[in-house]
Formats: sequence, C-alpha cells, structure tokens
Amino acid sequence: MKEGIVKLQELFAKFFGKTAKGAKMEETEQAMNEKIPPVPGELPLLTLKDTVVYPLTVYPLVIGKERSIKLINEVTVGDKILGLTSQKRPDVEANSLEDVYLVGTMARILQMMKVPDGTLRVLVQGLERISIAEFKQTDPYIRARVEAFPDKTDKTVELEALMRGLSEVFQKMVSLTPNMPEELSAAVINIEDPRQLAYLVATNMRLELPQRQEILEIDKVDEKLKKLMGYLNREVEVLELGRKIQGQARDQMQKAEREYLLRQQLSAIRKELGEETDEGSEIKILREKIEQAKMTPEAEKESKRELSRMEKLNAASPEHSVIRTYLEWMTNLPWNKTTATAIDIE
Repeated sequence: MKEGIVKLQELFAKFFGKTAKGAKMEETEQAMNEKIPPVPGELPLLTLKDTVVYPLTVYPLVIGKERSIKLINEVTVGDKILGLTSQKRPDVEANSLEDVYLVGTMARILQMMKVPDGTLRVLVQGLERISIAEFKQTDPYIRARVEAFPDKTDKTVELEALMRGLSEVFQKMVSLTPNMPEELSAAVINIEDPRQLAYLVATNMRLELPQRQEILEIDKVDEKLKKLMGYLNREVEVLELGRKIQGQARDQMQKAEREYLLRQQLSAIRKELGEETDEGSEIKILREKIEQAKMTPEAEKESKRELSRMEKLNAASPEHSVIRTYLEWMTNLPWNKTTATAIDIE
C-alpha cells in the first residue's frame, strides 16, 4: 500500500500544516498499514461534490456542511470507517439514491483537524469498492445499506503489457505537466498491483467527474487500464500541442526582440553615416500624416505595415522610394471627406 502513496509526508504537511507532523504523522502511517476490514452491511455515507475517492489512495477533503461535519465527528470517535460517494448534481442536496452514484468507496479516516472557519480538514484512505443499495436514514446524516463490490482482476500477459504501457504514458504526462511532482513517475514504476496503478493514475490526471466515476464503476481492471490509456494519450497530445504553441510564441517574441535590437543598431549606424536626421524626420512626418488622415481601419493597418517596412530599408533602395510614394498617395486621399455638391450621374 505504501508504494502507491506518493509523498504522503508533503501532502500531510501541506494540508494540515507543518506543525502537524511528528506523532500525528506516525499515527497516520500506522493506520495506513492496518489490515483492511471487511465491508459491513451498513455505513455512514458522506456524499462528495465533484470528487471521487478511489480505493488504495489517500485523499484530502474539506468538510463544510453541518450534516457532514456531524457525520465526521461521530465516525472519528468510532471505528473511523465510512462510505464515500459522489453527488450527481453538486447543487442538489443528496436525500435519496437518485441523487448519488451507486458505486462508491469504503474509506478510513486517517486524520481530522478543525480549522478556525468552522470547517474540517480530513485525510481519508480509500479501502474497497462498495455498492450502495438503500438509504437507511438521512437525518442527522445519511446511513446506507452497502455491499462489497470488489474489482475483478485476471493476471494475464495482456494485463502486464497494459500496466507497462500505462506507466510509460503517465510518466510522459508527468514530464509535460508543470508543477506535477517527479516522484509520481517513480511511484508508478514501483507499483505491482494493477488496481493500485489504475487508481493512482486516475487520481492524478485531469478528468471530469463522470469520467472519474466511470473508472470506479468499471468492474474489470484491464478495462479500467484501457480506458485510462485513451484518456492519457489524449492528455499527452494536448500537452505536447500546448508546449509547441508556447515554443512558437516564445520564438515570435524573441524574433521581435531581435528586430528591435537590430533596428536600434541600424539607427545608430545611420546616425554615424549622417543619414539619421532626414530619414528619421521623413518617417515621423509620414506617421503623423497616417494618424491625421482618418483612414478606414484596414487602410490604416496596411499603411502602418508599409511604414514599418520602409523604416527598415536603406533610403537609397528603390523599394524605399516606392513605399514612400505609396504612403504619400494614401495620406493625400480625401478619407471621410464629403462635399455639398450634388452629382448627377445621368
């Protein structure tokens, strides 16, 4: 179990604060190594918004609803075992089976801390997949009749190949994703349990709630791995495309910076050659004429583009002269000017 828990110490310190280390950390590690208890016939059920907690994973939760806080407080002083499931609609209070997904996870509370704003910070460890059959009560919190719903695993050569493939693609995703700890790559390499690999990958990749729930509900582990492989391949494609776009944008910025520096150097050279005053004045005059001409947006954009080209050319070049003539003609046109004279076209 410990192989699949990535940087628990950092997660613990980040979620509960640096002062929460020491004895509490040791207590948490001991709880994680305890034997998984059998699934009872009934469990207190905590409904989650936009979150799926998988078996064999550790996950931090923030509890704010009064009903949920009461549930956590009672479970914490008991055996610390509860059921977790996701709400189908986060804006609707779960009061019946229709409001929740019927496949969830039995979990153990590892640590709980109260914070000044009245909420609870809870660290839970997913233990086993469960199916939810019936709500036994909804007040003061939900208790549900549940059954064990273990994943189906057939150890085959295909399953081993899927594990290796998924691990490789996941490592590639980690290398492409900013702020994702490199230790995740080492973690997937060392995992031998295909269930644990599937749930670790699903926990640490970008998925929508229905997709996360779908992974939990798939019975066969090899099918979970295949589904995750498809999601991972798409995520890697998006990340690679994003990196390519960032590289192109960076190259364009560098090109603009180079052009600016070269323009400054060219200006200094022209100044040394005595060419700066007349040409600089000419560029300035043409720029002012373009601004004052009140052209259409398209014409103004094109004129400024040509002026930028002219600025980079040697004053003695034929193209410099052609552009100057073009800009003088453009600025002398009667843009947005009308006369009161009636014109008879017959």
